[in-house]
Amino acid sequence: MKEGDGELSGLRVMQQLLETSNKSNYTTSVYPTPILILLSGHKFDLSSNYRGLIVAQKPLRTSEIVPLLEANAQQLLDSGLCVKEVNEGGKGYRILNQRGTQMFYSYDM
Repeated sequence: MKEGDGELSGLRVMQQLLETSNKSNYTTSVYPTPILILLSGHKFDLSSNYRGLIVAQKPLRTSEIVPLLEANAQQLLDSGLCVKEVNEGGKGYRILNQRGTQMFYSYDM
């Protein structure tokens, strides 16, 4: 990224969304914080100040969305955007969003 690119991209807006959601209690909110994915033509990594924001490089195919979320599962759990629940059979975990909808299944968390 070049100097000033952050002003032109959606990065600042996404940062504001994350700051707002971190200040409120998502369990009492009617609208939970969405999982934010920044699609960029640049390849870069954000600091821990952007917890809960996933960066993906363009183009992102539909078939790549679930693997992208799986690769960032720990970040989603750490940021509180998702929760981990032990599967009924005791093997593996279900990763759920704030509404309780299963996002994906994992064996190794």
